[in-house]
Amino acid sequence: FSQTKVFSLEIGSKTSYYLGIAVNVAAADLFVCWRASPSSDTWYLLGGTLPFVAPELGRSEEVVVSETLSLVVGDMSTHMSTSVVRVEVGHSCGADGNEVVDTADVVDDEVTLGAFSRAMSALICWSSSGAGPFLVKIGELRVIGPEAVVVECTLGTRCLLSLAGGAGFADTNEIYIGSSCGQDSVANITGLATASVPQADLRTYDLGTPTRGDTSALLRVCWKYGATSAMSADVGSLVLRGPLQTVQVNCGLGKDCLITLLGNLVQGS
Repeated sequence: FSQTKVFSLEIGSKTSYYLGIAVNVAAADLFVCWRASPSSDTWYLLGGTLPFVAPELGRSEEVVVSETLSLVVGDMSTHMSTSVVRVEVGHSCGADGNEVVDTADVVDDEVTLGAFSRAMSALICWSSSGAGPFLVKIGELRVIGPEAVVVECTLGTRCLLSLAGGAGFADTNEIYIGSSCGQDSVANITGLATASVPQADLRTYDLGTPTRGDTSALLRVCWKYGATSAMSADVGSLVLRGPLQTVQVNCGLGKDCLITLLGNLVQGS
């Protein structure tokens, strides 16, 4: 409904009016007015004002992958005991088919969202209750960082990692390879860089030349916005190809000599 004029719909009796659902009106003290008929040009002010409770609108927020986002939603706790914020990927809040990324209760006019696992552009939507509908757009959110990546490297060959998607890259970014992300559990692969900073294009990383290590290990690609960032994001996997270095060969003169290699072998090697 409009903040300057309310279009009312009579339901049932002469004293009940449906005012609709407001989705883009700032918090304000509104006047309640009445007129005798739709054709009348004279409006009468009914006593007092109607406190209209709403979150702050028009936000533009930016956060790094793996980090949380804290928002002061607005001064509503004195009028409303419960409200909920939801992050959606879509064209408009509450639309069918939107991907719901995160949902959190507003506590004492504040809400904490995330941590977000991937780069994205999303909507910040609000409802007066967890049941919805989440029709009120209070802002937009940009999560910066890389999109998911799968890297294949081979023992004895230089390993270059390229981030094809995502946004918001900087020369402070850092990649490391580990068995998991968040604990800085660096992979024990000889020749593979424990940490790497981006090249001039901000998307390419030189991980060195791995020469020895467990090629059956499950390795994760971990990304930080900066070396001092508290958290690192798991942005993909690294497959290390080559034989396991546990081969034992017994060969001798006058008999066949067979070598069996195990591991992630390279076709034609």
